[in-house]
Formats: sequence, structure tokens, C-alpha cells
Amino acid sequence: PVITTAGAWSWTCPTWMRNGDKVDIAICGAGKGGNKGTSTSAGAGGRAGTYQGITLTVGVHVNPGGTISGVIGTGGAANGGNGGNTTCVYTGGTLTALGATTVLGSVATNGETCPDFVFNGRTYLGGAGGSYNALAAGSPGSAPGGGGGPGGSISFVGQNGAAGGNGGVNIYAYQV
Repeated sequence: PVITTAGAWSWTCPTWMRNGDKVDIAICGAGKGGNKGTSTSAGAGGRAGTYQGITLTVGVHVNPGGTISGVIGTGGAANGGNGGNTTCVYTGGTLTALGATTVLGSVATNGETCPDFVFNGRTYLGGAGGSYNALAAGSPGSAPGGGGGPGGSISFVGQNGAAGGNGGVNIYAYQV
């Protein structure tokens, strides 16, 4: 499953899985919100969250019928809020994908699109960055991990930047 609702999440390992089977986890941090425009120029788009992956072994990191859990990072608030980290807690450790905390270096740029993540031969999609509009508020980044679009400037009034996309969790369980 793919989960992109911010906040606590959990997944129960199917009881049909056997010790030694595998569970691939690909998690993505949340995108940063786009900056607000100024009286004379647009803001800068938010950066995308980052992906991390791990392969868990059934019977070592999670038992059949057991759970793994964590938190999905909330997209950065409009006007430059930082993206939240996404975590996965399993027996023996924690995996963390960082939320974005910076904006793109130049003004009047779309929010950064989170690159797709290839892990163990499977592709996990990243969220699109929010768009920039010279005369209006930016548009929000998409989950997982897209950066928020920046606000423009009209009649010497800076327009609002938009929120970044929430983080996400991808789970792929398989027998070996």
C-alpha cells in the first residue's frame, strides 16, 4: 500500500508470510512550503522531501501478525514552513526520511518535484512540485514530498506561497 495521510501510521505483516520473507519499505519526507512573494518579486519554490528505503526480514524485523509503524511528515505550511520527517519503526531500528527545510535558490521557480525512487527494482513515485503564478498565490506540492509553489507579486502586494506535499510510506511484501 501507499500511505500519504500525515500523522501516525501502522502496517500489520500478513500471517501467511514466513520467517525469511521480505518487506521493502520506501519512505519519503514532506516538501517545504513555497515562500511568499514580496512587493516587487515572486517568492522561491519549496524543495522536495527525500526518499529512503530498507528491506526488512520477516522473523527478524517484524513477525507474521506483528506491526511496523511510524509517522508521515506533514507538508510544510504555506509561506515557507518546513516539511516534516517521515519515519518507520521496526524491531531493531528506525528509518527516517528527511523533510525539506530549504527553498530553491532563485525566485519565481516552481516547487521542486520529488524524484521517483527506484529500490530493489521497483519504482516509487514522487509528488509533483507546486506551480508558480506571477500574479497569484502558488499551488501546493503533491504527496509524497513535492515542494510548494511560491507566491507571485501583484500591485506591490506579495501573494502567498503554498504548502508542500505530505510525506509518504510505500510497502511491498513478498515471499522468497
